[in-house]
Amino acid sequence: MSQNSESVDIEGKQVSIRIDASKLQDIEPVYANLVQLVATSNEIIINFGRIDPPMADSESLDADSPVTITAKPVMRVVLPHSIFDSFAEIVAQQHKRFVQQFLHRSSGNG
Repeated sequence: MSQNSESVDIEGKQVSIRIDASKLQDIEPVYANLVQLVATSNEIIINFGRIDPPMADSESLDADSPVTITAKPVMRVVLPHSIFDSFAEIVAQQHKRFVQQFLHRSSGNG
C-alpha cells in the first residue's frame, strides 16, 4: 500500500490499483477529533468521533465524581490485517512530513 497506489499480484501479473482522485471531490469530508482502534482476529476497526464544545457542563466538572464525555461517532473504517502495517507506515510518514514542514518551520527550526 502506498500513498498513490497499491501493487498486487494477480495470477503472476503485477497490477497497480489506485483510488480515482477525480472522484474524491464527490465524497463529503468528515471532521473527527477522536480516533479509537479495535483489533479483532479478522480486521482492524478504526472508529472516528467528534467532540464539540462544551464537552461537559461546569457543574459536572466541579463535582467530585468522574466525568464521562461521549463523542459523536462520525465514521467507522474496517481494514484487513494484511494492509494495516503499510497503512500505519503511511500515517507515520505523513505525520513526520507535517512536523518537518509546518511545526519546525513555525518554531524557526527549518
